[in-house]
Amino acid sequence: MEETQLILTQLRTITQMIGSMGQRMEGLEQKVDVLTMEVAELKADVAVLKTEVAELKADVAVLKTEAAVLKADVAELKVNVSDLQSDVVRLQASALETQYKVDMNRSVLNTLLEWADQMHMVDRRFPRLGVQEV
Repeated sequence: MEETQLILTQLRTITQMIGSMGQRMEGLEQKVDVLTMEVAELKADVAVLKTEVAELKADVAVLKTEAAVLKADVAELKVNVSDLQSDVVRLQASALETQYKVDMNRSVLNTLLEWADQMHMVDRRFPRLGVQEV
């Protein structure tokens, strides 16, 4: 009988251990369920982040294209500025040449007016060039 009691005690202990393990298993299953949900949420977050990364990569590609276009525009503008600077230098030279011709013509005309004045060939009512008539 003692053996039976011992076996029964051992069976109760084993049953209690199995019950305790069952409770622990349920707790672990709940933890696994929570972790599974968290993993699913993280996977969804990763998918969203991958989409955002793809969008950012597309934006970067667009920006690189726009930067290349802007660089080409800047190069073209530099050429245009250089052309305009050449035009300005040419126009300044032309203006100096024209001013020289005007000054020479004025000098010649003033000399002629002085000569004509001295020869009494010009009425004194006409002023010399560069001076307004009163």
